[in-house]
Amino acid sequence: MTVRPARPEELALLPGIEDAADEAFAAAGLGPLPPSADSAEYATALAVLVVGEPVVVGDRHGFVPVPDDELTSGLQVLRQREQELGLDKLGRRVVMRKALGGRVLLWDFDRTLGYRTGAWSSAVLEALDAAQPGHGYQISEIKAVLVNVYPWHTPEIAHPQLSAPGAWWRNMTEILTNALTRLGLAPDQAASAAQLVAARYTDPAAWRLFDDTLPTLLALSRLGWRHVVVSNHVPELPAILDSLGLTPHLAAIVNSADTGYEKPHPEAFRLALASVGQPAEVWMIGDNPVADIAGARDAGINAILVRTPDPGLPHYAPDLTHIAEILAASEPGV
Repeated sequence: MTVRPARPEELALLPGIEDAADEAFAAAGLGPLPPSADSAEYATALAVLVVGEPVVVGDRHGFVPVPDDELTSGLQVLRQREQELGLDKLGRRVVMRKALGGRVLLWDFDRTLGYRTGAWSSAVLEALDAAQPGHGYQISEIKAVLVNVYPWHTPEIAHPQLSAPGAWWRNMTEILTNALTRLGLAPDQAASAAQLVAARYTDPAAWRLFDDTLPTLLALSRLGWRHVVVSNHVPELPAILDSLGLTPHLAAIVNSADTGYEKPHPEAFRLALASVGQPAEVWMIGDNPVADIAGARDAGINAILVRTPDPGLPHYAPDLTHIAEILAASEPGV
C-alpha cells in the first residue's frame, strides 16, 4: 500500500474540515474529542489506523482499512464512536488527527539523522572517475569549486518552478557542469561527468544513519512525539529515507526540492507546520545553526542544535541521545 503526503490543495481544506468537526462535537455535547480518546486502548487503535498525517491512501483519508472481523477491542471502540458521531472518512481522519496530540519534532536529515559517505564532493569525484578515467583531480579541488553552488546557499530565492519532474536535476546538472568547467575540464567533458552525479549521489548504498537515530526516534515516539523531516535536499529524499528504514517513523516529509523553499526561508517552516496541522508544541532539531536553528526561531519554533557545537545557543546536544532530556527539562513547570 502506497502512502503519500497530502498535496497543498488538500492541506488547504483542513481548517474548514476541523472547524466543522469541532462544531459537530460541540453540538453533540462531546467536546473536541470522543470521551474515551485519552484511554491507552483508544490511542492504540488510532496508532493502528493512522498511516501518516495528513495522508491519502487510495480513496481513503488518513487510515488503513481493517476488516471488521479483525477488529481489536480498541478498534471496536473507535468504530462505535464513529457511528455515534455519524462521521464519514474525512471526519474519522479529523478525530484521529486530534487524538494523536500536538507534539511534533521537526528533524533536519543530512548530518542530523543520516549522512552520505563523502557528501557531494565524493559523488562528483565518483562521476568524474567514471566519465574521465585518469583525470588527476583531487577531492580537495572538487570541494573548492562546489562552494556555495547549491540551492540552499541562496535560501532567499524561492524556486517552485524546479518542483516539476526532472527540473531540479536539470538545474543542478547545469550548476555542476559549470563547476567542473571551472575545475579545468572542457565543457563537453564537464557535462558528461555532471550527468552521472545524480545516480551516484542518490544511490541508497551510499547513505547511512547515525547509530543514535532510530533508538532516539523510537524513544521519543513512546513519549508521544511525532516526527517530520524538514530538509533541504534532492527530489529522491523520500526514497533515501525509505531505504534507511525511516519512513514508518515519520508523519510527513517536507523537502525543499518539492516545495521550492530552502531553510531558513520562513515558508519552509510554515509548510512543515501545515503538514501536521499546526501542532501545539513543536521543536526543530538540526545541525545547522543558521538553516535549522535561526530559521526555526525566526518562525517562533524552539530549536535544538545537534552535533555542531555553538556556545551561543541555549539548547545544544552533542548527539541525539540527549534530546529527550532537553525536551523534558523544557516542559512547563520543570
